[in-house]
Amino acid sequence: MDYRKALIELMKRKANRLKEKARISNYFNRKDAAAIRSWKEDRALYVWERIKENVYTKSVSGLTDETCPFCIYVRKFTYAPNSLIACKFCPYGECHGLCYSSGSDYYAINEKVNHGELFPPDWYAKTIEEIESKLRKSKRVKRYNKALVELMRAKNQRLASHISPPPLYFVDADAQSIMEWDGRTARGIWKRICCYVEKGACGLDIRTCPFCLYALKCWGKLDCVRCEYSHNHGVCARPNSVINKVLEEIDVARLLSNQWYQKTIARVEKAVLRGKR
Repeated sequence: MDYRKALIELMKRKANRLKEKARISNYFNRKDAAAIRSWKEDRALYVWERIKENVYTKSVSGLTDETCPFCIYVRKFTYAPNSLIACKFCPYGECHGLCYSSGSDYYAINEKVNHGELFPPDWYAKTIEEIESKLRKSKRVKRYNKALVELMRAKNQRLASHISPPPLYFVDADAQSIMEWDGRTARGIWKRICCYVEKGACGLDIRTCPFCLYALKCWGKLDCVRCEYSHNHGVCARPNSVINKVLEEIDVARLLSNQWYQKTIARVEKAVLRGKR
């Protein structure tokens, strides 16, 4: 189980509850999630286990340092001599202000909400169980997410072998985004790409882009503002984006031909999906 995902999911659920019950929307954001993703897995495991221990043995409640991944992380791994100094190394504090400061987001939440009542011990216990169950299940059904990642990596490798300097077409942050998608959604996107390739798709366009197809499937339209890929590489239609620079450098329809897609899909299916669609 990826404990970074578990911690992000816990924070997202707390944020959603604050938004739903108190109309507070600044508790957790993309930068906070990115900070957690940057942690080593063994450290994320330590933080997750400490939160569980605090919930199950101390019956903690509310938004406190005993249920905050960032508090637990910085106090354990920044080697600061005391907790207040550790706060100065906290990525959450950099984004939201130091929690004990009167101008911080946390201070404002603390003034507005009785978070002890909003997040009782049984809420934490139930939420932790749901998250662990969800991640165990998702690990079994994410073959299609892995297939999409492998397809994008294959395209990145082929582009890099023909363009100098190699473009950053696909990076680890993109792979992490795909792996966070629901397994059924990823399966539908993989099937759609396979269908388009059978009908002659090639190059780099909507038909072969998992992120574009995700937007159409989940949001009902292309939305470059929300697209995780555009956050990492620029909006594709704009001159300074990675995609636009690639299109200026090389004939992608020829380099990533329909035949190349067919062979690559067959290889990925054999390696990741065991020949299944």
